[in-house]
Amino acid sequence: MRRFAAAIFDFEGTLVDFQWRLEPAEAELRRAFAGMGFEGEAFARGNYAGMWNAAADLFEKQGRTGELRRALGPVYDRWDADALSRWAPRAGAAELLRGMAAAGSRAGMVSNIGRRALGEALAGDQKQIIDNAGLHDAGDVGQA
Repeated sequence: MRRFAAAIFDFEGTLVDFQWRLEPAEAELRRAFAGMGFEGEAFARGNYAGMWNAAADLFEKQGRTGELRRALGPVYDRWDADALSRWAPRAGAAELLRGMAAAGSRAGMVSNIGRRALGEALAGDQKQIIDNAGLHDAGDVGQA
């Protein structure tokens, strides 16, 4: 019996395990942001995602989002790829998603990891989680 119509899951940390090496990544990002002239608490003490969000907010207002992506996207891509190299499906994730599909519930996935790493994960070993739930083949997984 279906108990709910749908559930949304975060990819990294929920469907696959958490594998970030945050300290060296954040140290490199702080240097990169400082080199671009970013100052303030968000960049001096911010976390991996928070630094990007703070910079994106500033650059979006100035119409310079493309510049930010070109300058710092490769740094984020490198650390995303580093985490991707160690990701493994979470125990029970595929079974949960299969059970939901069998019960008639839909599942969705969100992620704030880089598009390159997510694309590689969905084409690689972690693809089994998505395929086992019928998400990938149903066309429900996409990037916005």
